[in-house]
Amino acid sequence: MRKNIILLILCFVVFVSDLRAQQVQIKQRFESAYKEIIDMLEGKEPLSIKRSVFLAEWAYLDGNLDYESDFCQPIRKGADYMKRMIVANRWENYKTAKQIALCNYFFYPCSGNGQNPFRYDFSKEYSEEDWQHQLVSRTLKTHKGQCHSLPGLSSYMQKNLEQRLI
Repeated sequence: MRKNIILLILCFVVFVSDLRAQQVQIKQRFESAYKEIIDMLEGKEPLSIKRSVFLAEWAYLDGNLDYESDFCQPIRKGADYMKRMIVANRWENYKTAKQIALCNYFFYPCSGNGQNPFRYDFSKEYSEEDWQHQLVSRTLKTHKGQCHSLPGLSSYMQKNLEQRLI
């Protein structure tokens, strides 16, 4: 009986210490993201809304997100595809070429989006505590988004497209 009590206390101590370590890591991630965003606002780092959104999502997803491969690379790849779409369709002389390319990329199946257009996610299965359905990184992976993530992704793509057309 005494061994069981000691074992139970030991398990409880290990569990509580592991839980505290996880809470410290979560706090450190949020503080790291916060510090980098503050550095941007104070002019110590270049101001980037895309990077700020990534940092918030990175902290929320427990650091399980890579800026280059999960964020920048898919956006850059989409912008490159839209640039080729503009050239292939000879839209260069139209003032609305970027918007035409964005609409085609987002709303119609094409090889650039894997024949999978982006859709509004009407699902009601998300709890109010779960924000994953509003993340831009999720929209990049699933091609489903909300009124926060779809326009955000569209604006990052447009900015990236403008840089590639210059």
